[in-house]
Amino acid sequence: MDRKKLISLARDLQISEHMFNAEKKILVREIQRTIGHEPCYQTDLRYHCNKVCEWDGCKKLLASWLR
Repeated sequence: MDRKKLISLARDLQISEHMFNAEKKILVREIQRTIGHEPCYQTDLRYHCNKVCEWDGCKKLLASWLR
């Protein structure tokens, strides 16, 4: 999901506007929290996840210093 769609979704969910400038992973986690899901986007939980995820790039490998 691109940034514009994320911000639109965050607005629809009435997430505070200061979150709109946050990193994508932080914004996605806040959206997950707001809709009642575990905030797992690009965390170590993804290695044990076998669900089809709506968040593009969730299971993409990241260097440990980027987490």
